[in-house]
Amino acid sequence: MAELKDYNCEFRPHIKLEDFSKDYLIKMMHAWSSAYLRMAELCSQAVKERFGEEEALQCELAAYQKVADTTVPKIAKAAGIEVNDILDVLKVLQLCPDGPSAGVYEAEYDIKDRNHVILTITRCRTLDFCEKYAPDRVKTICHDIDIPINDAYVRALLPGGRLLPIRIPDGPRKDPREIPCVWEFRRE
Repeated sequence: MAELKDYNCEFRPHIKLEDFSKDYLIKMMHAWSSAYLRMAELCSQAVKERFGEEEALQCELAAYQKVADTTVPKIAKAAGIEVNDILDVLKVLQLCPDGPSAGVYEAEYDIKDRNHVILTITRCRTLDFCEKYAPDRVKTICHDIDIPINDAYVRALLPGGRLLPIRIPDGPRKDPREIPCVWEFRRE
């Protein structure tokens, strides 16, 4: 049977991912990534409406911590990545549903050595979205969520690994061409 380029055909009760073409799966992975990020935002909004902003932030941090502890290591295992250093951590993070392979952000890497990397985010679609639709969320997302959660992702993969923000926006940028953020990955 030929690989499906879409699912605009008769219903197949036993369909599997293996039945689809690579191009179709890439398109679906982008849709799944978008759904993953949207679900996190909608859950946060629902908690905020019922219990307030501080409770929403605490729930969001708790959920992402569980993702760091459980899901991120599964991504490494599924990808066949044995994490021994910061470069291995970065390979895993590239594959996360909120990472660069999903198109959420674009990055440049200044590799000092296998355990020291400066990551410059040159485009962040989350920041672009917040600046346009939720400017009051920029500081919350970039400081209160991204810093502890991304550090948790690193630590879950590599004990002694650290992620330190070098430059993070405090609010919407004055110029959309301005670099969104810069991070330092290190192993202590």
